[in-house]
Parts: sequence; C-alpha cells; structure tokens
Amino acid sequence: MTTVRNSSGRLNDSDPLSKPAFTPEKPVLYVSEFTDCAIVCDPHHDLLLRLNSTAIAMWKLLAGGHGKDEVIQAITKKYSVSQTQVEQDLHSLSDRLTELGLSLGAGWLLTNPDNTETQQRQDEPSRFGRASVTATLSHPLDVLVAFCGLIMFDIILSVASIEKLLSVIRKQAAREQSARPASEIALEVCSAVERACVWYPKRALCLQRAAVTTYLLRKKGVRARLVIGVHSMPLLAHAWVEIAGTVVNDFAQLRSFYQVVTTC
Repeated sequence: MTTVRNSSGRLNDSDPLSKPAFTPEKPVLYVSEFTDCAIVCDPHHDLLLRLNSTAIAMWKLLAGGHGKDEVIQAITKKYSVSQTQVEQDLHSLSDRLTELGLSLGAGWLLTNPDNTETQQRQDEPSRFGRASVTATLSHPLDVLVAFCGLIMFDIILSVASIEKLLSVIRKQAAREQSARPASEIALEVCSAVERACVWYPKRALCLQRAAVTTYLLRKKGVRARLVIGVHSMPLLAHAWVEIAGTVVNDFAQLRSFYQVVTTC
C-alpha cells in the first residue's frame, strides 16, 4: 500500500502537520502533493522520494507528534483497511526510509511553500525567453564571472549538498534596487550564463545555471528567485529563475508542467 522511490541524480495546509517557521540551519523536507502521490524533496541528501497518499499521510501524522498506534488507527479508519495491513506498510515504509538515511518523523516536513511572489499568470506573455537571451550581447567580464560561478556551485554540489547551495543563495540578498529595468539586466545576465555554459568543460546542471543566474542578478540589484519544481510521472526535477513571478532563464510554460517544491 505504501511506496517510496528515490532519485539518485542531482536536481537535473489544513493537515495533521502544522507548518513551522523556516530555519535554514535545520534540515528540511519539502512535500509537493499531486492527485495520486506526493514527492518529498530532501535537499540535505539530494534525494527525491515519491510516496503514495497513504505513505505521506503516515509520515505527516508522525511528524505532527502522533504515536505509531495513533497513526495506525487513523490510517485504518481513513482508508478502511485492516490494521494488520497498515502495521506492515508502516514498518515497510520505515525500513525503506532508514535505508535512505531518513526516519519517519525526523527533521521538518513542509508542504508547498508560500509562492505568492512567484505565481506567474498563465495569460501573461513573458518578456523573457531563450530567443531573446541568445540574441542579447553580454559583457566579457560578466561571462567570466558567470564561468567562475559555475565552478563555485559545481564544487558545492560535489562536496556538500543542495541544501548548502541554497543557503549560499539565501545569504546573497539583492543590493539596493538598480535604476535600470530588471528585464534589461536579466537578459544580460542570462546571456552571460548561457555563454559561460558553452565554454564550461562539463555539462552544467539546471540547478547550477539557476543558482549562478540568481546570484548574479541579486548582486546587480534585481530581486530574483531560484525555483525548484517537480513532476510526478515521470519523476523529474528542474530548477529555474523568476523575477516577480516571471520565468527569466527558461520557457514561460514551466509552471504548467512542474509543481513548485521550494524557492529561495
């Protein structure tokens, strides 16, 4: 009845659980819920877990402070299944998560974050896009800085985790807002990152590209956000950059395919 699957690759609320305040120093597990399943993003271990609705209900109850006996009773009543079956499924789920270095109820389990600042209207055409980015000239110094940024975030992902990368991005707050239009600066930065990726000796991950783009935009006084989204079937994850709810370094239709897990 319960299923869990993990992705070994890098990222290419009226509920029994109350949402605590976010503290970057503590481990966080993000939950993105779909019709027939839920995906848990664990940035500390660089894992994506797909669980069915029963599994996520169990985990949330335990994370909310309920004992195992209470969870078994609640799930038995909610899904009208035998208590023995629920006990077996809970034990199976616990064993699988332990194999992945997790445990039921451990850490913080958060449902989808508040994305009010990143909700793009579907009927609003994007001022950005790959065509306009590639047509924009970028300053050689910006390309060099972007190239160094790719190296820096590549090292972070290699020796640390996605959680560490996100913490670096969070610490780079946007400077005093630039007098230049944000769209103009974004096109220049995105173009510089695109060109840096051409010269980069490795294939730059979407998370690397988004991290560098967000970091450089903030340094230039633009309030950009790195967004991580997931798709349930097939199990996919993707990262991109938004300004005021508009995708700036990728296709505007991303939100119709990916469900946002977290932003920073």
